[in-house]
Amino acid sequence: LMGRRLRYVSTDGDALNLHALRNRFLRTPSVEVAEVQPGESAGYLRWDAEFDTALAINVLEGLESPQTALAGLHRVLKPGGLALLLAPRGPGLYGTIDQAMGQLRRFDRHGLEAMLQAEGFTVVETRTINKAGALGWWLGGKVLRRRYLSKLPLKVFDKTVWLWRMLDPILPWPGLSMILVARRTP
Repeated sequence: LMGRRLRYVSTDGDALNLHALRNRFLRTPSVEVAEVQPGESAGYLRWDAEFDTALAINVLEGLESPQTALAGLHRVLKPGGLALLLAPRGPGLYGTIDQAMGQLRRFDRHGLEAMLQAEGFTVVETRTINKAGALGWWLGGKVLRRRYLSKLPLKVFDKTVWLWRMLDPILPWPGLSMILVARRTP
């Protein structure tokens, strides 16, 4: 269910994803679907300081220059607007699965926070999530050197996510992903 906003813009750079988004929001007048290559600054020019919130889910890790996308998010946000990011955490976890997915990197907290600050953001909050997934990712991508995620372990994980959610706060290592909230400074 869409929130009570007047306008949403959903972007992607992949033709297949754009097609799916256009079909999904075909009869939703408050949603505009637009092609944007997140690593190219020109795509952001049409929305100069128009939005109070921007969401980027698993975008930065596949870009040659994540800073370009962060600068684009800064550009489209109103002063004081929030950027919400989900990014893969743990450069030491980078392995064959990441490579097969087209990811160029995994981030550490301080490095990504520094990138955000360099682009004019103040980091409000950073947290890691999916601690149980970090163990499986390390095993699959670093130890076993797999190039894909097997269906059976994914099914088991999916069926037991309620358990992992409860255990997440007590597991002693950081999570597989990071969620960051950053405010655009004027």
